[in-house]
Amino acid sequence: MMPRRDANKTAKEMQRKLLEKLRKLLEDSLPMLSKEQPTLQDMMLIQSKIRDLGNERLI
Repeated sequence: MMPRRDANKTAKEMQRKLLEKLRKLLEDSLPMLSKEQPTLQDMMLIQSKIRDLGNERLI
């Protein structure tokens, strides 16, 4: 079993990495979302990336 301090440090590191990936995803998606009329394909691509990011955390 991992000491509590190490577990907290690991959890914070995982959270930091997840936030970095989410920020990158949002930055990459901004051009698609800032179009006057984002296409359904654009929206589905962004949704897929968000789902992938969520699934990655579960692994």
